[in-house]
Amino acid sequence: MGRKFFTVSFDDGTEQDVRLVALMEKYGIRGTVNLSSGLFGQREEGVSRETTEALVDGTERRIRVCYDHNILPLEQAKELYSRDFIEIAGHGAHHMHQASLDREHLTDEIAGDAARLEEIFGRKVRGHVFPYGEYNEECLSVMEEAGLVYGRYVTSAGPEADFAFHAERGIIRPTCRMTDGFALPLLERFISAPCGDEDMVFYFWGHSFELDYGIDSASDAFLETLFRTAAEADGIEFVTNGELIDAAGIR
Repeated sequence: MGRKFFTVSFDDGTEQDVRLVALMEKYGIRGTVNLSSGLFGQREEGVSRETTEALVDGTERRIRVCYDHNILPLEQAKELYSRDFIEIAGHGAHHMHQASLDREHLTDEIAGDAARLEEIFGRKVRGHVFPYGEYNEECLSVMEEAGLVYGRYVTSAGPEADFAFHAERGIIRPTCRMTDGFALPLLERFISAPCGDEDMVFYFWGHSFELDYGIDSASDAFLETLFRTAAEADGIEFVTNGELIDAAGIR
């Protein structure tokens, strides 16, 4: 009989992670934060970004948001992410477009990042999420040489997701993103779906700074509702990304 797994993955390590981690702890959610070892304590100001908000009916609309955010200082990050329900993964030492880097810089951005994060947090780093979702064969080669066993796409499976575990060469395709308007109905369908012989996965990802975008589907209230809904359901196992990889038999 298959099992149902729920995991979350959040990028960048910004100050809003304080609120994210509090909600994870409140509802027993396990997951992974993807950090850049060279950016602790830095700030982005007035960044204007166009993003897609997926609506409940499956359509999309483009919106432009402007935000300031702070990446957590090192000592605060070490304290916040020390919880045993949080796994640390790499996100590129300086969050660069890695597909355009030469081998030397690419190795530092991926393998060097993992090594520094391991030294900082005293834990094995097994995953690497490519900034902007961009990678090539050279990136995968460096990742594999560094002993990193999984990564993640920045897309989602959409409102008709089948909840199967999707991974190509260890790169996981998420079920949905925090800004997807269909995330909660999709979770409810996941909860009610019968579990057959194969494992089922609900993989949820985002950035905690999206909590301040002013989008209904990316707010503290929405995130709490989603976590509470998962926590109150029967038969769901909460795992980190690394624990999901282990359950899937990828080494």
